[in-house]
Amino acid sequence: MINKGPVREITAEEFAARCLEFIDEIRETGNELIVTREGAPAVQVLPAARPNGGRRSLAGTVKFNLTDEEFVHFGTEEEWEVLS
Repeated sequence: MINKGPVREITAEEFAARCLEFIDEIRETGNELIVTREGAPAVQVLPAARPNGGRRSLAGTVKFNLTDEEFVHFGTEEEWEVLS
């Protein structure tokens, strides 16, 4: 889930001790992290770009068992962009 909450600052020592935990947190929340060294910002850790521009997709997750008579028109790609 992408949160885009407040930017957190942690020390380089804390990042080194718990880096895998922070990586998982950043991937799940989308929040960035500033790592400081000697009291000053040293690096910014951001989530990787998602293949579909950051949007979540249900592609391949929904299946319909409709006959030709029951098929419903869902609109064009542009209409989906407006709705998303």
